[in-house]
Amino acid sequence: MSPKPNDNSAGTAVFDAPAGPSEVVIISDDSVNAEWVAADMMAQAEHDEMAQSIVISPDKAHLQAVKESLTRLLPNTPRANIIRRSLEVRGALILAHNLTDCCRIADDIAAEHVQVMCANAQEIADNIRNPGGIFIGKHSCAPLGDYCAGPNHVLPTAGAARMFSPLGTGVFYKRTGILEAGAQGAEPLVNIATQIAEAEGLLAHAQAARLRLK
Repeated sequence: MSPKPNDNSAGTAVFDAPAGPSEVVIISDDSVNAEWVAADMMAQAEHDEMAQSIVISPDKAHLQAVKESLTRLLPNTPRANIIRRSLEVRGALILAHNLTDCCRIADDIAAEHVQVMCANAQEIADNIRNPGGIFIGKHSCAPLGDYCAGPNHVLPTAGAARMFSPLGTGVFYKRTGILEAGAQGAEPLVNIATQIAEAEGLLAHAQAARLRLK
């Protein structure tokens, strides 16, 4: 008997995964104001002490400028204690060999937000495969996506962006797989299924498939 729509035995609809702590990875170079990069790190870090803010750059002088900007901006920020703790525990400034390595590291991290703030930002962004959401160009900061920019902001965190996408309408659909094979169409499938089943030692599977040839 099919369960009624309000019958708990039907199960619970699942359309979301645990979200957080929030994360940002910023790929930047000296084409962008280091203070902007520092401000974006702080914006992420003020969520909570476990938020993660990472900057990856091939430019050592730029990373030093970001560090100096953080030192200057932090004392005047209302949630300074939370930001400081977040940056101490989960923040990082990573020096990469080149922008290609920046993309590789960003893909390994697979962060919730990836900001590309460097020259040729679009070209660099095209090489990133595992962002939860990608923000291209120095004016495209994550807070715009947080509040009003348009793309859905329910994003995968904790590396889940390697496997999952942002929440979208497709997530709310329950799909059903359907197989309908006639005698002629089943024959080549039976031969394949039988060989695999026998190799696995599941002979009842092989028998059930083979009977369709009679």
